[in-house]
Amino acid sequence: MILTATLLLILTPAAQDPEKDARRLKPLIAPPPKVEESAAAGAATGAQGSPLTPVDTGEGPRPLPTDQPLPFEHDRPLITVDGARIMASEVNELVLYYRSFRPAATELLMMDAVAALLTAKIVQARYEDDLVPMRMRVFEAMTALRDGTPFAEVVRVFSDDDEAEDPEGRYTFARERAVQPFDRVSFTAQPGSGLQTMVLTKYGFHLIEPLHYERGAEAKDDLATMRHILVMYPGLKSMSDNEVDIRVWIKEQLAAAKIRVLQSGLENMIPPEFRAQITR
Repeated sequence: MILTATLLLILTPAAQDPEKDARRLKPLIAPPPKVEESAAAGAATGAQGSPLTPVDTGEGPRPLPTDQPLPFEHDRPLITVDGARIMASEVNELVLYYRSFRPAATELLMMDAVAALLTAKIVQARYEDDLVPMRMRVFEAMTALRDGTPFAEVVRVFSDDDEAEDPEGRYTFARERAVQPFDRVSFTAQPGSGLQTMVLTKYGFHLIEPLHYERGAEAKDDLATMRHILVMYPGLKSMSDNEVDIRVWIKEQLAAAKIRVLQSGLENMIPPEFRAQITR
């Protein structure tokens, strides 16, 4: 399994082509009459209603912006992909992260968030029965680390990523070179904060430990260093071991998926290339 061909994917920010952005923003249907305001944004305002500026120490991950409301106030299912749910909180998290380093209209950032989540959810839908044993294996790895087993030994025994830079599963990379939410966690978690809550990407569960953060001249140029343990979907691992291009397989699964939008007015969140797959 080659991580540079799977985990570390090159993603081109959508905001770099204004003409393409305009086409992507063309609505499928009329937008809802009122956009919900975020409770998180409301909590980040002072007594006079002005946004509170996050304290920036000049080191480590940059503070996430709080000067705009998030798209959704309440967590709830928004979309299903062959039954796997995309939650409002997942879209909010990615939109907030995207805002921290690349300017674009909220509608575009929501589409980018949904595009990333669609890919993860279709694999989840295909391998739903594997999630419990995969999670148990992650807990075994966490227990080994808590018991003092060296990180490199835990990686050797439990991790399905065999192409990292060193035996500890270490990587240094730029923003949007990794799949979501691996990318988001790596660029928002404070180095030295220890293992982060396991995150599920389209490849499986990751345990991520942030090690170092280097700020660039601009937020988009930052670099993160982390080490991780990957418990991969067994079906994907089998394909990878047999030199099957799992990226092609995932694209094929997504192209055949049925997408349901659970709230009227949110069809515009679906990227245009997937809108023909929306079912009622």
